[in-house]
Amino acid sequence: MSDNDKTQIFSYGSSSKSNKEKDKTQHLNKDETVANTQFDNTPAGGDQTVIIGQGSDAKGNKKTTTKLKLVGWLVSYTLDEAGIDFRLFEGKNKLGRNHSNDIRIFQDAKISGEHATLLFRGNDLYVKDELASNPSYHNSNEIKPGQTVEVADGDKLQFGDNEFIFRKAWL
Repeated sequence: MSDNDKTQIFSYGSSSKSNKEKDKTQHLNKDETVANTQFDNTPAGGDQTVIIGQGSDAKGNKKTTTKLKLVGWLVSYTLDEAGIDFRLFEGKNKLGRNHSNDIRIFQDAKISGEHATLLFRGNDLYVKDELASNPSYHNSNEIKPGQTVEVADGDKLQFGDNEFIFRKAWL
């Protein structure tokens, strides 16, 4: 296996080491060893993790990733006063607190693990409440559990205590 077939994880953080001594950890397949070596290209900003390369499945086959088209954004000023945006891609976009979601919002306890699905099909966005514990709202109207509604550019969605504005990319 060549170095290009490995996924490398570089972690930079505060430590007692001098600026020139940084840890480089390579995360390799299960049959290989983990090596620590010097790494001088520290990104600006300090505490960061950089993941480089492709992974492989349990059988050692290379994983291929499908690049999906960016179709829009959810923008929130309630999660962060300065504003925060979440990219939406063609197909399904899962929203919730779980790490397996495409859009992870773990700051709000009223958002369920798997709260909603945002589906971009054709040229339209649809949102479906995934039987969340707390209701989802579209333009201040409650989305019933399991119900799917169409969302237009500029519409407001609410999940938990946070409001989001949908902005559509010009395709």
